[in-house]
Amino acid sequence: MKNFTFTVVLLLTCLSNFAQTPVCPSYFRRNNGSGGGCSGGQLKVYFTNCPAISPVIDSVYVNGLKLSATFGLPDASKCASNGYISYCISGNIAPTTSAWQIYFSFPGTNISYGCNVVEGGTLPVKYLSFDAVVNDKSVLLKWLTTQEVNNSHFEVERSFDMNTYNSVGLVLDGFVSGANKSYQYKDNSNELQ
Repeated sequence: MKNFTFTVVLLLTCLSNFAQTPVCPSYFRRNNGSGGGCSGGQLKVYFTNCPAISPVIDSVYVNGLKLSATFGLPDASKCASNGYISYCISGNIAPTTSAWQIYFSFPGTNISYGCNVVEGGTLPVKYLSFDAVVNDKSVLLKWLTTQEVNNSHFEVERSFDMNTYNSVGLVLDGFVSGANKSYQYKDNSNELQ
């Protein structure tokens, strides 16, 4: 009976360790001032799929040098709704760079891993809809955003061969932050086919 119990405990321990699959964030954003309930600054790491167990930051390297900053325990309360886990920063202020090497570990396990993570992400905009309506020789583009972060404008491009794109106009009334804004652009070019 002792041998059987030991085998089951060992098997469950192995399965729980394998369930913590290392997942690297897509990108990060940082706030070096007080924000998000953190007095020294805050780091938000964005995930495509939130990990089942939030990883702890062991260390961060920038250009090969270890930061002297300390990162608090993960706060995953916004991961399901906004896609990020936040960490309070204390100590040295996080430097302005576009890429960090972040080393994570899972609490209660011996699993640790490193990720090269870029700042900012691909787009500061989340779209709700995008429509294009052709009317004779013009095209009316309409889109709705649900969230924008520091967006200054949209550039409208056109392609006839799906390989080469040319700029046809700018929509300059992007907004710095907020939610749910609609836009439109009408392309009256005579080149439409």
